[in-house]
Amino acid sequence: MKFQTRKKVIGISSIIMGIYFFLNILFTPFIEAQIIILGILLVLYCVFIIIMLRCPYCNKHIRSTKYNHCPYCGKDLVDE
Repeated sequence: MKFQTRKKVIGISSIIMGIYFFLNILFTPFIEAQIIILGILLVLYCVFIIIMLRCPYCNKHIRSTKYNHCPYCGKDLVDE
C-alpha cells in the first residue's frame, strides 16, 4: 500500500475512532466494562498506527505523516 494511502486511512480511522469515543462517552453511563473495552480499542488503534506508518522501502517506523522522504533511507514517499 502506498504511503499516501496509508496516511489517508489513518486520518479517516482517527475520525471514526474519535466519533465513536465521543458518542460512547456522551450516550452511555460509565461502567467498568466500557472503560476496559475503550482502553483495549485505543491500544489496538495505536498498534494499527505503528504498523501503518512504516517506510515501504526500508520498513522502518516513521514517526510522523509530515515527511515526504524517509528520514532513514531518504527515498521519496510521495511518488512511490
